[in-house]
Amino acid sequence: DTAAATVLVERYLSLVANPDPRAEAEALLDPDYRFIKHPNLMIPLAQNATARTALASIPQGRALLASQAFTIHDHHASEGTLITRTAWPGELATDAGPVMRGTRLHADIVMFFAFRDGRILLQENFDCYATPDSTALP
Repeated sequence: DTAAATVLVERYLSLVANPDPRAEAEALLDPDYRFIKHPNLMIPLAQNATARTALASIPQGRALLASQAFTIHDHHASEGTLITRTAWPGELATDAGPVMRGTRLHADIVMFFAFRDGRILLQENFDCYATPDSTALP
């Protein structure tokens, strides 16, 4: 049901944006969960993660970011898939290659979610990053 899927996805995204969501987020994921990330500004090659590897990467992301959030624009349901459009602002806590600490990032993201037994089975992300904004730097 679309309403239940929407509540599940919104809960999941709120946990991912928080400091340590792993235990709670894991309960929302199917044991066979897959997370597919398509190439973008931050990751030049596609990634395909399991629940274990996706959740284990959260602390690394936390160390890189001073802040982040998801603003959900809308959801669309189609044949068992929930499509979610979000905006994601973040700020770097450390230098990341040529991008300096304090740089503000922004991505418009489309996420496709599939479900099984009330849990997220598949997440596929298409992240479109704007040119990084370093105007706030000293």
